[in-house]
Order: sequence, then C-alpha cells, then structure tokens
Amino acid sequence: MLPNDQQRQTSILGKGTQLDRDLTQNRQIDQSKLYIISGPSGAGKGTVIRRLLEIRSDLKVAISATTRPPREGEIHGVHYYFTSPDAFKDDIQRNQFIEFCEVHGNQYGTLKREIIRLQKDGGQVILEIDVQGAKKILEIFTQVKTIFIAPPSLDELRLRLISRGTDSDESIQKRLRNAIEELKEQTLYNCCVTNISIENTTETINRFISNR
Repeated sequence: MLPNDQQRQTSILGKGTQLDRDLTQNRQIDQSKLYIISGPSGAGKGTVIRRLLEIRSDLKVAISATTRPPREGEIHGVHYYFTSPDAFKDDIQRNQFIEFCEVHGNQYGTLKREIIRLQKDGGQVILEIDVQGAKKILEIFTQVKTIFIAPPSLDELRLRLISRGTDSDESIQKRLRNAIEELKEQTLYNCCVTNISIENTTETINRFISNR
C-alpha cells in the first residue's frame, strides 16, 4: 500500500471511530427525560427553574459551558463551566456538545457528558438554552419537550434588565433586539408561558412536566 493510501485509510478509519463514539453518546441520552427551557434574557427563566428544583426532586439542570467571564457571585461548576475560547473550540472539534452557539458575543454550549451524568442518577434534565440551541437539538433529538418563557411586554423586559444592574446600556439594547426575534419563535415550543407571576409560571410548567 502506498503512503498516501495509508494516510487516506487512517483518516477514514479515524472518522468512522469518531462517528461511532458520537452515536454511542447520543444513544446514551434519554430524550423522554430531557426538557428545553428558552426565553429572552430577563424573562425570568433562572428564577422559574430554581422554583421548579425546590418542588421537584427529580429535576436536574445541565450546567452549560461558556466563554464569557463570570458575573459577581457566579461559581464555576455551579452556574456555568467557565472555559477559555481555545478549550471551547477543542470540545467543538471533538463533538462534545449537544449544541453550541454564540450569544451576545460569547460562546455557550451544552456538553453531552453533562446530560449523561445527570440522567445516570435517574433525573429528568432541564436545558436552559436559547432559541438557536433549541433548534439545533431538535434536528437530532425530536422527542425532547420544549418550554418557552416570555415576558409580559418589551417594556417590562427592559425594566427587568435594567434592575439586574449587570448589563451596559449597549448590552441591554442588544438583548432587547434579540428578544424581538426570539419571541417570534414561540410556535416552535410545546409549552409557552407569559411570565407575569413567578408562582403561576412555575405551576404551569410543573403541570406540563407532570402530564407528559
């Protein structure tokens, strides 16, 4: 066999091995125990998810990886897996993400191994991701259930973003522009809730999960 032929065969075998690993990882993910929660930044997703975790011991949240710097009070491995752009790129090349995308200038992604780890304990897993990520997941995992949390209005969303005190005026305007586009995608979701009251929103989503 000629050297170039050996290189081509090695390349083909390498791709096949990687594909086998990817398929094995995908099969390890139980779609029936996977929920996507999306919504504009400031809609209240994080608060609602925390309430759900308080009333349901079977729910777990997959921690996302991100290249953005941690905000005050955020802890690595609790709120996010904070990582460098180079490390994030390496995980992309090794196909370690169930989805990844750029949001507000930073990279975010959900690691397959994180979902598999949580489901091994018998838990149902929540993915808090944006509309872009949800679309990517649904291309492969068609049985995943999806939930969209919307703000009462854009004016209310603006007030919520300002009150957080974590974003610049430019960042707030960018998030509001993104929110307008995200709200157009609500029809893609199985359950859509306007978050006027945290208690009512939590109750609605809890019923949706229970009736699945």
